[in-house]
Amino acid sequence: MLLSSLVALSLSSLLTAAPAEDPASLLPAETLIYFGSTSMHTSWEASKNTAMARILSESEVKSFLHSPLAAANAVLASGLEMVSGQISEAQAAAKQMGLGDNVDLDSFEFNLDSSEPPIGQVFFALTHVLLPGMAGNSMPDVGLIFGVELLDDAMVSQLKDLWAMLPAEGSKASHGGVEYLSKSIPNAPVSVHLAFLDNLAVLSTSDTAINGMIDRHHGTNSSGSLAASADYKTMIDAAGGLLPGGSSNLLRVSPIADICRMAIAMGMSQDPSISPDQLALTLSLFDGMGFSSIRMAGGVSAVGSDGMIYTTSVLSIDENGPGLISKLSRGVGSVDLDRLDSVPADCLSASANTLGTRIVDVYDFAWDMIRQQSEEQAAEIEAQLSALLGGVDLRNDLLANVQGTMTSLSTTGQGLMGTPDNLMTMGLRDPAKFVAALGSLLDIASAQIGMPLSLKESEFDGAPFYEIDLSATPFGMAMSPAFAIRNGEMVMGTNKRGLQTYLQEGIGSSAPLSDNKRFMEFVNGLSSQGDVEAFAYSDLAETFGSTYGMLVGTAQMFPMGDEIPLDMSKVPPANTISQHLMQTYSGAYSGQGGLKVSRSVSQFQLTDFLPLFMVAGAIVAGTQVPGLAPAEIEVKVDPAEKARTDLRELKASITVYKISAQGYPESLADLLIPLGTDFPQGAYPHGELPVDPWGNSYRYAMEMHTKKRRMMPKLWSIGLNGIDESGEGDDILKF
Repeated sequence: MLLSSLVALSLSSLLTAAPAEDPASLLPAETLIYFGSTSMHTSWEASKNTAMARILSESEVKSFLHSPLAAANAVLASGLEMVSGQISEAQAAAKQMGLGDNVDLDSFEFNLDSSEPPIGQVFFALTHVLLPGMAGNSMPDVGLIFGVELLDDAMVSQLKDLWAMLPAEGSKASHGGVEYLSKSIPNAPVSVHLAFLDNLAVLSTSDTAINGMIDRHHGTNSSGSLAASADYKTMIDAAGGLLPGGSSNLLRVSPIADICRMAIAMGMSQDPSISPDQLALTLSLFDGMGFSSIRMAGGVSAVGSDGMIYTTSVLSIDENGPGLISKLSRGVGSVDLDRLDSVPADCLSASANTLGTRIVDVYDFAWDMIRQQSEEQAAEIEAQLSALLGGVDLRNDLLANVQGTMTSLSTTGQGLMGTPDNLMTMGLRDPAKFVAALGSLLDIASAQIGMPLSLKESEFDGAPFYEIDLSATPFGMAMSPAFAIRNGEMVMGTNKRGLQTYLQEGIGSSAPLSDNKRFMEFVNGLSSQGDVEAFAYSDLAETFGSTYGMLVGTAQMFPMGDEIPLDMSKVPPANTISQHLMQTYSGAYSGQGGLKVSRSVSQFQLTDFLPLFMVAGAIVAGTQVPGLAPAEIEVKVDPAEKARTDLRELKASITVYKISAQGYPESLADLLIPLGTDFPQGAYPHGELPVDPWGNSYRYAMEMHTKKRRMMPKLWSIGLNGIDESGEGDDILKF
């Protein structure tokens, strides 16, 4: 369901409404930095269908997070109590100034199921930077702008009240019939202005910037807007449009680089400890990177109606420009899509990247900078490096030896604790030199760290086979890396057995990844736009399932401490989370005129995790408050939720009993009978059977499941009324 022009899928299944007006239309065409969203309200509504939203709605997850949420709220309440005096004073001052007293700061609470925010457009921009001396300017003029559309009129009033409470000298001004308020920043030649364009609150440090916004809002500015500029339209077109609630960003790198270069030169020239040669070298390094070759960098992101996150990033580069960046962007070729035939469809993840000469280009650039600093020092370093490497040519034997397409894939592991096996394939110009150089580097590393490292050569399936012996190192238990040379390529794996299996069987009985219709529609969509330089595939459900148990087991081995309110016995089962995970894709192509476009279809974005970050931050803050121990905070648990948690745990114990005893228990009491050395305390690990929140024992029977048509264990609590209704009525049932 990506954009039809790019992945041959219909956009109509994603769009349910036209996007709100893009706030970029209020900004000048030459805006330097821009981040904006058409509607936070719409974005929040769409986010209710994301993977994170569905995961957080699961009862097992809620049960696990209940204590941390309660602890975070207690910390927040404690903090508000500590500053309640200042809040009261500020509200009293606002009331004396006739501003009302509707600023409510004591009702904050963490809630993962909170309703959507009454906020429309949100944006941040830097429209211009004028430093003293630029264009005859005597004072700095920095066009910083922040805007937020408040959909609730009460919030507009509250914001005005809070603005009046700021302890700074205030004044009023007007432009185009709009009156706005200003506050002077103490000890700085800058004022901050607040204007309201209907319900759009705009803060700015520049009269020029805020006046231009007012004119564009009224339609009286004829100089054009950012939304109508060529760069912004190129970015939006590459993304196929802006989805409802979508966000966009744009960075004009070249002019910003010029401003940064000027600031560096001005700052260093005023420091007497910095010599002219040092200044020249710093500016040479800056110029050598070639930031001026980047015309524009930007992107578009939105949550589709299917809950997936669609992101496009765009980079416009002058490929004929000076510097490293333009050199790295020049024709690196296309990924060989036929390689997908050798990637198993049941892999955990896979990726491919064209190599070109990028690796050696970066190496050469670093050496050029060293030589510019001092030819003598560069010669000395080269001599030391040559002596250390014992004749190995790091550039030609290793870095420049790599060519073509590099592919990597991750499969279900055969290593320690079922860790995934990783395989990588890349072309070599001269395999013999590469192997010899790698062997020499291992010998050098072995001498440096005092641990034996070696390269063991043999043959497997008709190909030269090499094992990197790490047995004497701390990594030896988890990794046994090896590689083979086949058809002029190196095929490397983190686990010897996994690599040999792949070399012998290829994708085995699995279908190739090229049979994955949805993924291939995505890749072919990229290919139709230009040369595909990279792609990546990940099966999040399988990847999560292969590592979750190991991570949870490791976490349970280490104590959380008295201050962390986490009950590891309530960790959600893997399926509770993995059932919401899907396959995700990303890729990049090179278009006409130096256009580099990256596109992804993913399930998570950083903002999904902000509530959890905030909860974690509040708990950490609580550990610093004397007398407040988050782990000891009384937590109120929904009785029905507590009963469901108990029933889930009893059901899991019955499964353990069935596997160990080759049959179902006669009663729940059988779950406490020792089961050999594996379960000496019985299948139920807590020593005694639980009772439900109303003090009654849980019920158990074997009954015919009407849908699955077989005898299955039935568990239930008789509920609040205390009457056994065999799972009916207010009973809480787990079949």
